[in-house]
Amino acid sequence: SPIVKRVSGKIGRTAFCWAQKRQAGGFQVTDQEMQEEKINYAWFTLESLNSHPARRRILAALQHFYVACRLSEAGNSPSDFVAEVILNYSKILEVLFPPKNSGKTRDAARVGLARLGYSKDEIEGNFMPAMALRNEIDVGHAKLCLFDRNQLNILHKYTDAAEGYFRSMLCRLLDKLKSDSKLIEVDPDGSVDERIANLIRRVGAVLPKSTS
Repeated sequence: SPIVKRVSGKIGRTAFCWAQKRQAGGFQVTDQEMQEEKINYAWFTLESLNSHPARRRILAALQHFYVACRLSEAGNSPSDFVAEVILNYSKILEVLFPPKNSGKTRDAARVGLARLGYSKDEIEGNFMPAMALRNEIDVGHAKLCLFDRNQLNILHKYTDAAEGYFRSMLCRLLDKLKSDSKLIEVDPDGSVDERIANLIRRVGAVLPKSTS
């Protein structure tokens, strides 16, 4: 799709330019020493995860965060992947804080975030919007509605800020796991569910046969 880079011209002798009124974004200030510390921290953390009982849950959460960050930078406009970005943020909470028995997913996430030291206002304002929006903006379920400019601005503002919220939360989680290994549920059975395995077999059965 075309991307508007500049709108300018003249009406009579009067020149005009259509400019963006406001742009929000986050950044981190760093230097060589800080970068070296982060690299050392990353290697140490990856090594410690290998023996952690919740290793797959944590690695999955980190992968969802990585995908969300990549998608937020990959589009030509903020709207390109906003739904997919929010979906991946929601998946971080879902994989880290699964509900027990027949519990509710959002309530389980609230409990898990509270154990990390987040206040009720922080939980509801910074993290719960991702879970509330995941099925409402054309990603979990198809939608044909068109959001107006104000609604899009709100969605873009949240996704811009959410990267910082979730980055900070994951760092806090990794630090707290050093002293409390029970913060995250142990890994589930890694085998593929039989229902899903049967579905994949049926898909394979209808694929065209290779001629090579």
